[in-house]
Amino acid sequence: MKILIVAAKANMIEQFNQHNIDLLLELGYEVHVASDFVNFGSMDFDARERLLERLQEKSVVVHQVAFARGIGSPFGNLKTTYELIRIIRTFEIDLVHAQSPIGGVLGRIASALCHKKSLYTAHGLHFFKKGPLKNWLFFPIEYGLSFFTDTLIMINQRDYRFAQTRLHARHTVQIYGVGVAVAVAGRSSDIDRAKFRNHARRDLGLETTDFAIISVGELNKNKNHLSVLKALAELKDPQIHYFIAGVGPLHDQLIEYARKNGLQAHIHLMGYVKDLRKLHFAADMNAFLSVREGLGLGGLESMLDGNYILGSENTGMVDFILNDELGYLINPKDVGMIKSKIMAIKHRQLRANVAGNRVALMKFDHAEVDRVMRAVYARYLK
Repeated sequence: MKILIVAAKANMIEQFNQHNIDLLLELGYEVHVASDFVNFGSMDFDARERLLERLQEKSVVVHQVAFARGIGSPFGNLKTTYELIRIIRTFEIDLVHAQSPIGGVLGRIASALCHKKSLYTAHGLHFFKKGPLKNWLFFPIEYGLSFFTDTLIMINQRDYRFAQTRLHARHTVQIYGVGVAVAVAGRSSDIDRAKFRNHARRDLGLETTDFAIISVGELNKNKNHLSVLKALAELKDPQIHYFIAGVGPLHDQLIEYARKNGLQAHIHLMGYVKDLRKLHFAADMNAFLSVREGLGLGGLESMLDGNYILGSENTGMVDFILNDELGYLINPKDVGMIKSKIMAIKHRQLRANVAGNRVALMKFDHAEVDRVMRAVYARYLK
């Protein structure tokens, strides 16, 4: 049984499909991956090379396919679709698992034209209640493609409920992201955590009295780092340092804003960060204020390491920021509210109470997510 995983950019394979590939190999699938490994998305060159090495070690067949950024162009999308069709036919692919918005569209079109079954993991539907009207332009596309989708996989409750009632895939299932280590979160001793934290903060040049805010995500408009910078510009608190892990098109704009507002010594753009746990332990809170977010894996992982989360309401984050013991949910564009909540977290020294909410959070654990995905893939074995 041969499966083709389609994702527009290789970072989607790195960040969201490592467990899927391992499960497929365990089940006996021959795994193929079609993605853009040249313009590889929000990771660095070394991470791309490590990904290719791991895929080769696992005997995964890699296909370089060029995808345009965003929604692409008619000619570019047609060319990409024909390339996917060629791969499906040449390598006699039995099943297609599509990821990412444009990858999901073109991958499912190609599989339908080849009369193959397809799965689609939606990492957050673009259209949602109270969302921008222009985002609803994606609804007719998703509605039409749902008739040609055998299994829709949704990663938050809002999208799952919507898919069940408004879309028409043969099967609709929900998983809670790619799976995280909820069962063992916070199990290390206070002494070990303090040593790790002191070491991590020292490496970042932080003083004992400094307050470190972190964000993880591509430097783009949707991740909304600029709103945090605006709040910090109003606060003018010399103890606050803001660390952003990620790469992207707004790098220079964020640097320029920090310079113009006297924040250059307090804003730290770290690029692609491999060891996020070190950053988590150095931090005092996590600002995850995306405008649109399917789940918010970066926030969830940070929360499990004890960081209080300032998250976005009306996103998938509502699934894991269950109460004020774990974080605040706010309008991500409300700079005044961002400023107020940062100061509240700082003054109250709030930490995420993962231990007190572990039972409710276990649905995000690796074991539970793997159980669901294993059942999904096993359904198609001949």
